[in-house]
Amino acid sequence: MHLFTKYLFFLFLLFTYSNINAEQPQSFKFYAQESPNWSKPTIESSNWLEFDRNVRAYPKSGIFWLEIPISLEIERPPQKDWELTVHMLAAYDVYFNDELIGNNGMPSMHIEGEQPGMVWNSFLVPDHMIKAGHHKLRFKASTHYSEPNMKLTREIWLKPYDAESKYIRVWSLIPALLVSIASVVGLYFLFLFFSDDKQYEHLIFFVLLQGMMVYGYAIQWDHLVGYDYSSEITNLLVEQFSSITVLYSLPIYFLLKHKVAYWWVWIIGASFTTVIAMNYVDLSDEKILWGCSFLLSLYISIWYGALKQSRFWLESMGIAVCLVAIFMQNLEDLFIYFPILFSFILLTQAINTRERRIALKEAEYIQAKLNAELLKKHIQPHFLLNTLTSLMEWVETDVDKSMNFIALLGDEFRMMAQMSNKRLVPLSSEIDLCEKHLSLMSMRLDCECELSKNICNGQVLIPPGILHTLIENAFTHNVFTEQKLIFQLIQTKVSLTEYSIRLTTPKSKNRTSEFRKIGAGTGTKYIEARLNQCFGKHWQFSVDETEETFTTDIRINYLKIKQ
Repeated sequence: MHLFTKYLFFLFLLFTYSNINAEQPQSFKFYAQESPNWSKPTIESSNWLEFDRNVRAYPKSGIFWLEIPISLEIERPPQKDWELTVHMLAAYDVYFNDELIGNNGMPSMHIEGEQPGMVWNSFLVPDHMIKAGHHKLRFKASTHYSEPNMKLTREIWLKPYDAESKYIRVWSLIPALLVSIASVVGLYFLFLFFSDDKQYEHLIFFVLLQGMMVYGYAIQWDHLVGYDYSSEITNLLVEQFSSITVLYSLPIYFLLKHKVAYWWVWIIGASFTTVIAMNYVDLSDEKILWGCSFLLSLYISIWYGALKQSRFWLESMGIAVCLVAIFMQNLEDLFIYFPILFSFILLTQAINTRERRIALKEAEYIQAKLNAELLKKHIQPHFLLNTLTSLMEWVETDVDKSMNFIALLGDEFRMMAQMSNKRLVPLSSEIDLCEKHLSLMSMRLDCECELSKNICNGQVLIPPGILHTLIENAFTHNVFTEQKLIFQLIQTKVSLTEYSIRLTTPKSKNRTSEFRKIGAGTGTKYIEARLNQCFGKHWQFSVDETEETFTTDIRINYLKIKQ
């Protein structure tokens, strides 16, 4: 229910942003097909149809005419020619007040005769044609190489000619430089992914920055390298693919970084919402989709990050800056502000890395302390005293038995020393250690100690010594007189990632209140410390006592192993 409330709040923000940022499509007039006697635009255009430049609702075949009204407000006649810059996906001849001022490619009634025009082109408008008032800009065009729903006109502007503007300026290369830097930063996060226990938010951020780099070059490619409009479909596919990569990677990164449960529900919900929203708002403008992605990321960053740890406010501020850039300007300007975001992300990453190193040192200290505790616990004075006492008796009466006892004791100590340096060991190895100890205790007590096993997966990992500690506790806190002692170990698969290990140990009949003290003993504290170190909070430890047995149940969720 809490997650559903958050999702409803995000829907409200999404539709609010979509309605604010929606633009009305600009309409021009057009005349489909060319009249046989009409080689110049002399026909009256009052009965021409409205042309929507975003969605082409006219036949693609043949030649069409497009009229764009221009209104100039100038105080005095210009002293030099003006420049008409056109970004149009077509082959066309361009007319200013019904006078031909240039062509781009060669329009034709049929695809065989068309020569595709460049996506960008400029034309000089003589100074004597530039006067205050209303003018008509007309294009005789064909678009045989275009695809359905491709925009025809992108940008058209008329301004005084400036020769210096034809040279590449340093500032115009800033977006390309910034996306290149982003790509290098992405490689750093890829290195972190392979060297830092494969945290997938690092991999997603690498994908995000590489997608941003490809998108940046895709939208700038027509400025950097000229090409005709027949190649625009390839560039658009690259642009759309990289755009989708960025739009999905950005919120996924923050969902994984802040360890949001059921993060995939957010992504499916956002995708479903976008599909529904397409029926109510115009999502053909990429700014709306980009804005929604950054809006979702901002919501996640604040709700799951900044409100819990203050340093994540930097990331939230960076997302907000990018969101303002999308809303107030255009997507190309986003690449000037986006480095602010990944700079803040790098800063928080540095802080996280420092904290993780401190935590790692503490974990190593705890690990060393636990290893020492395991060995110290095993070589307890009373254990050695009782063992050596038995050994002294056997040396005098039964040399062979004493030699076997020494061999078993050495094997157990050797196995314990090997396992104490490991963080996790297979369950089968722990069982081998327990059976070594039971063999030793069988000789020492002159009885049969047996471990009954029912194991479904001996390769699951557990901290070393935890079952051995429970068995040893049974001998330490009981005085057994029976000739046969049965220890029962049962492993159960609770779910796909969760296992239960139940160990039942015998209890001496004359044992009363002293046995209950084991629950607060050193052995239990060692077991809980080991489980907490390896599995965090994703384990359960419970005990159950009867008149004849003491049962310990350890349940572990292996999906949440701490790194």
